[in-house]
Amino acid sequence: MNFSQKKISQERPSVTCRGRELQFERVRIMGVLNVTPNSFSDGGKFLETNFALEHIDKMTMEGADIIDIGGESTHPDSIPVSDVEEIKRIAPILERLDFDRGPLISIDTRKPSVVKEVIKAGVHIINDVNGFTDEQMIGSVHKTGVALLVMCPGKIKSFYALDEFEHIQDMVYSFFKFKTEELKSKGFKSLIIDPGIGFNKSLRENLELVKKIYRFKDFNVPITIGISRKGFVGTITQVELPHERLIGSVIAEAFGVVNGANIIRTHDVKHSLQGVRMAESLKGNFEKDSN
Repeated sequence: MNFSQKKISQERPSVTCRGRELQFERVRIMGVLNVTPNSFSDGGKFLETNFALEHIDKMTMEGADIIDIGGESTHPDSIPVSDVEEIKRIAPILERLDFDRGPLISIDTRKPSVVKEVIKAGVHIINDVNGFTDEQMIGSVHKTGVALLVMCPGKIKSFYALDEFEHIQDMVYSFFKFKTEELKSKGFKSLIIDPGIGFNKSLRENLELVKKIYRFKDFNVPITIGISRKGFVGTITQVELPHERLIGSVIAEAFGVVNGANIIRTHDVKHSLQGVRMAESLKGNFEKDSN
């Protein structure tokens, strides 16, 4: 089923992020800031605080609605860092940010102790690549007012029997159904979901998720997709260096927007925003023509 066969839901759920409301009358842009020496896309480039702050300013001027800061690489080949080291990388940046204006600040972490520290600083969103499958992570955000970005984890395939689902989107759908119901039952109202494109998924599975994003509209929460510079983009376009995968990334992001994505997580804010606005315009014209 493609977009021409199924109208995308017109509901635009909002989320409240510690008193600041994020609405989705348009697709939002989440700019990525990796404060790590070994990020796959820009390793070490923003490890120094002043460079990191300059990049936040740049992404803000280019139109980022959210800045997602990570102090630990989640690349499969990366070596985990200690809680102390991760906080050490992030804290100097947070100390110099204004949380009352400008882009919302998201922290990409899977460590409860890191969550507790960054929440003290004032961040708005916690982005957990393990999908809040750790009870301690859930406890660390309980009654804090932050929005939760729940990514379908790379280890999703270990949660189910191999023959239980025919397609990857069915598996991801099942995970989100369980997880959104669980979190809502525990009092969490501001949820965002992310199918985890590129995390332990094959090329075919990544493409399938981008094409079937609209399925996750059933949960009535905003959907994030992170395609920017991913390995499968390089494989398809035959571009080896991550920072040169711009065209393939933006085209895939635009396709995701047409199919229902609400947030685009990107390393290239300026160009992704251009692709998003074009996709929104084409999607809007299609919807008018199909009425």
